[in-house]
Amino acid sequence: AETGTTDFDRPFQQLITETAWGTVWSRPGWTKRERSIVTLALLAALGHDEEVAMHVRATVNTGASRDDITEALLHVAIYAGVPAANRAIRIAKGVFADMDAERAARHASSRSARAGSDTARIAAAISPALAAPAAPMAIVATGNPLGICKME
Repeated sequence: AETGTTDFDRPFQQLITETAWGTVWSRPGWTKRERSIVTLALLAALGHDEEVAMHVRATVNTGASRDDITEALLHVAIYAGVPAANRAIRIAKGVFADMDAERAARHASSRSARAGSDTARIAAAISPALAAPAAPMAIVATGNPLGICKME
């Protein structure tokens, strides 16, 4: 919200930051996980879809699990209506799919970076051997996850 803040909505953003985050979310008595669960249920019940999505994504920082969200939305279905819960479940599933895809992309990227550094290290180790006079060698697969073969 801060990146899109203008002079027009700056006072509103400041109010939200000071009251919601500075006062309500920092009160003793409930954990961030508990506040997160209650907040999601309230937002879902009231049909505040954009806020539901934002707060589902924020659960990575509050400690609320996907099971917690499921339980909260089951309560929404009974106490606020099936359509409200159904809409919130659809939103949560979409957010989870996005989060899972982002996590997979980060994992693949870090795996690729590690593979690149391993490849560079291996190339540096065998460079002197490549400069030496050619000698007969056999190639033996080592079962290494990079698919690199060991020269013997």
